[in-house]
Amino acid sequence: MNIFERFLLSREVTLKEGEITLDRQRIAMFPVGLVGECALAPEQGSEQARILYESMKKGQIEFSRAIGKEYLFDSKTFLDRWIKYCEFAGWGIVTYQLVEKDGRHGFLYVKNLPMHQYLRSKGINKPSDVLFEGLIAGSISGTFRIDVDVIETKCICSGNDVCVYYWGPKKDLKEKFPGEMQKRFGDWE
Repeated sequence: MNIFERFLLSREVTLKEGEITLDRQRIAMFPVGLVGECALAPEQGSEQARILYESMKKGQIEFSRAIGKEYLFDSKTFLDRWIKYCEFAGWGIVTYQLVEKDGRHGFLYVKNLPMHQYLRSKGINKPSDVLFEGLIAGSISGTFRIDVDVIETKCICSGNDVCVYYWGPKKDLKEKFPGEMQKRFGDWE
């Protein structure tokens, strides 16, 4: 049974009257090129990157709070479910590593991320995906009602087999990854 059939049978996904709902939250699917073009916007500067990142994070917090409130997931259960969401949405093969049980720090590994394949085809050769970073930050922040941010530390765009994201409080990211944070977001408070 494929992922779509499993979701439909479990009633986690419903298709009705032009709507797709995932755990009672409406979702929409978009072509990779459309999302990829949006991801190219931050190449124009750190201010654009911050705006796009914060927009993605805010939108995902709202989605994740609704799911987190309804299901009261612990960090492992949420992350296991989020991996299913990523698979369903076609975002690649996702795994994670919690640094702490409370979910405040961790790593997410994504292989075969379609948007990064698109970015690479457009000549991007460094981590630059503030859309996915914001999505991850919003998912974790909203579900656990904590404020975390995310930085991509390795990327298929720069020749790696997998994209690696680290999440944690902004202060910790600035201390652990000062160069990456400065290049990507400038003087981000």
